[in-house]
Amino acid sequence: MMGSYWAKYPDMEKKLALVQEEMVRQNRTSEPFFNESLEYVAAAGGKMLRPALLLLGSGFGTAVSDLLPLATAVEMLHLATLIHDDVIDEATLRRGKETIQSRYSKRYAVYMGDYLFSRTFTLLARNDTSPEVLQAFARGISMVCMGEIRQNHMRYNMDVQVLTYLKIVSGKTATLFAVSLAAGAQEAQAPQETVKTLGKIGYQMGMAFQLVDDLLDYVSDAETLGKEVRKDILQGYYTLPVLQALQGPGQGRLRALLEGGLEEEGDLEEFCSLVRNRGGIQATRELAARYTNKALALVETLPEAEEKGILRDLVRNLLDRTY
Repeated sequence: MMGSYWAKYPDMEKKLALVQEEMVRQNRTSEPFFNESLEYVAAAGGKMLRPALLLLGSGFGTAVSDLLPLATAVEMLHLATLIHDDVIDEATLRRGKETIQSRYSKRYAVYMGDYLFSRTFTLLARNDTSPEVLQAFARGISMVCMGEIRQNHMRYNMDVQVLTYLKIVSGKTATLFAVSLAAGAQEAQAPQETVKTLGKIGYQMGMAFQLVDDLLDYVSDAETLGKEVRKDILQGYYTLPVLQALQGPGQGRLRALLEGGLEEEGDLEEFCSLVRNRGGIQATRELAARYTNKALALVETLPEAEEKGILRDLVRNLLDRTY
């Protein structure tokens, strides 16, 4: 998946391949079983957006330094959250491959996620990372966790406000996008105004990314996405398309289906059709486009650099992606 996503940018593709290799190297232990499972996870690849954002951010600074450890750390951090997410969601498929919790066990997946969390900060502390970036990562993981806590608290709640849901997205997804893009610039000693702008761009990108994820769950399939679809709704996680469809009059049937747990044959298909027909998909797409346009406007204020064009393309591609 990573190869196809970055094929247009071979230099970035090579750097991200090094991040994958470094992640395995940094976490190799004396336990063959763990090493095998780590290599299994790393081989799945993924888009590797967060380390890519960090590397792109560094292009707006002047300091020449090895950012491979920092890029590796941000991917490890993201991977740890995914492993834990799959335990919570009882997911069996991730990036087109069996999840750690399904392949090994839930208990093992929790331990592996914990280990990667701890190794993330070991790697950061060992590589002369600036105090500002360390603090940003620490705040970022706290916000990711709080976003997940809020989302869990809102399960099966049909009356969640759209703004409340967007606050959840801000924590669980947008934060790490913002931290990644700004951290690369900070470490490369970019002007503080540029660092702040990149953080804002990352935030807008992260919001758009999650909203597109939400709508793809209703318009795509497991083979295309590389993960199970419609699982959120069956577990009581009402994402933006659902919350938007629950706005206004005529919600009765939609609410009745949710209250019934979507257990009868044909319920899920009817529910998805109602979400589409009541404008849930379209409203989500429009909001994702607004976040995308805000990110693009901010990109145009950045100083000229090769990375500016790549970042512009990336922002656009996130809205149009199909997986």
